[in-house]
Amino acid sequence: MTQATDTTPAQGPSGDPIDADTISRTIRDALTEDPTRTHDDLIGLGVSLRGHMQLLFPIAEQAVDKLWHGSVQWYDARTRLDYIRRHMDEALGVTADSVRPMVARLARGCAWLLEQAEPRRRLCPRCREVKISTRMVDAVESGSGAGANIYACRDCQPHGQWDEEIAQKGA
Repeated sequence: MTQATDTTPAQGPSGDPIDADTISRTIRDALTEDPTRTHDDLIGLGVSLRGHMQLLFPIAEQAVDKLWHGSVQWYDARTRLDYIRRHMDEALGVTADSVRPMVARLARGCAWLLEQAEPRRRLCPRCREVKISTRMVDAVESGSGAGANIYACRDCQPHGQWDEEIAQKGA
């Protein structure tokens, strides 16, 4: 998805800057597997994520609306927004085992919304943190539809190996 490279922090509907670090910590906590978490802990995470998502959703919608309507990128982003909205409004489960996957889904949706609000931030799939200093380490091709780029943070990217692979592809 094409995004602006504006360096000013995104602002919420009230005009206040978004606290991306707090949102990133909540996402990381939600994606961290901890079987000892109670139902109430998971519900608390779900409520926090929904609050962050309510703040980020209008900003992500504005970013998607800037894309050319009818393009593959716009369609994919619009579909993702609709998917996230549906799951934001879903009731959380009644047991810890039923809430756990729902909280993880909310966390991934929140990470995507944060990426739209702050395009320089990306979710690192290894450490599960949304960080500014990420680098594309792989591209996943799809047989149907758009592929995806895989980003990793500076701490998790395979040092040296990535640069050699890019050099070989470019040669």
